[in-house]
Parts: sequence; structure tokens; C-alpha cells
Amino acid sequence: MSTAKQILVIDDDRVLNKILVQQIIEMGYSAVGKLNWREAKTWLQKNDPDLILLDQKLPDVSGVSLIPELSINYPVVMLTAFGGVRQAVDSIHAGAVDYQTKPIDPEELELVIKRVLDKQVLLYNFEHYRGKTQGKDIKLLVGHSKGLATVEKLIDAVAPSEMTVLIQGESGVGKELVAQELHQRSERAQENFVTLDCCTLQETLFESELFGHERGAFT
Repeated sequence: MSTAKQILVIDDDRVLNKILVQQIIEMGYSAVGKLNWREAKTWLQKNDPDLILLDQKLPDVSGVSLIPELSINYPVVMLTAFGGVRQAVDSIHAGAVDYQTKPIDPEELELVIKRVLDKQVLLYNFEHYRGKTQGKDIKLLVGHSKGLATVEKLIDAVAPSEMTVLIQGESGVGKELVAQELHQRSERAQENFVTLDCCTLQETLFESELFGHERGAFT
């Protein structure tokens, strides 16, 4: 039984649909092509793809209007013949993970597919790990010294609050462990814990690293 990731291509251009399916198969994935939403919807009732390539304009519905529904269960990459910024922004706001402008560049498409599927694997692994640890009392700080007991009391005191915490100490004493323990005991314990090394961060990219940036912002 094949374990290749399965990709659904929904595009009413019969020739392009066939070409995309063939290219995706040559990339090492499994691919199925559908020419309209009616066919795709019927197929989705019995199948569960890892990614959907969706044309912006289908003969029976607007592709953008389908994104909110589809993106709940599948990552969606929008295919557009217009290449306009507005269409791309609309699809991303609707929930698409990326978009590709026709004519499709096979190399760029392969990079997008790989990036999206790799992200899905990371997300799955994170959810799996969180599910295994949820509800379990896993202590990161181990020991019974007086100093550690003081640290434990401080963590318990500030963890439930919304205050910003500065953790100071010599190199190697376990500042990041304290930060992780704070997170684990806080109201945000079920959210991601993100580590950022400010020592390696360029001043000009600081804001972008923390808050992100729009496509093309540096060109």
C-alpha cells in the first residue's frame, strides 16, 4: 500500500489539470485531478488528501469561497491566472496557506508543496506530543535544595499572572528551564512555547522576526 502524500488538484482546465497531476506524481507524491467542485466534493466524501491545489475560478463555484470550509481540514494552495495582489491577499485572508500564479512553475510548486507538507508533519508531531503530555504533571526542575525551592515559589507566584518576567542568572544555571516551567504552569500551557535567541538576531530584522512581514516587503 502506497504511503505517498496525496494531493488533490481542482482545476477546470483539463490540460493544465492533467499536467499538474503528472508533475506532482513525478515529484514522488500521489495526485488526483478533478475539474469542478461537484466532482471534488464527491471525491472528498471518501478520501482525505494531505493538500489541495484549488483554482480560483471554477465553473460551478468561486474557489476563494471554498477556502474557509476546506482549510479547516486541509491546507489549501490557491491557483490563480490573474496574478494580482488583491486575489492573492483575498485567498490568504480566507485561509489558504499559499498561492501560485499561472502558468505554474514546476520547481516553485514543488518547493511550496514540500514546505506545506513539512509544516503539516511538524504540526501533527506537536499535537501528538501535546496530547501525550496534556494533564500530566511533568516537572522540568528536579531537586530539593533551598535555592531551588525558592525558585519554585517564585514560579508559582508569577505563573498565573499576565506580568512580563525577566529571568537572570549565570550561563548554564537553567534560565530556559525556568522559562519553560513558567509556561507549563501558566494559563497558556496548551499554547506553543517559542524560543528566540536575541544574540544572533540582526537589529534590522528584529521586528520582522518577532511579528512577521508581508511578501515582497524587502524588495
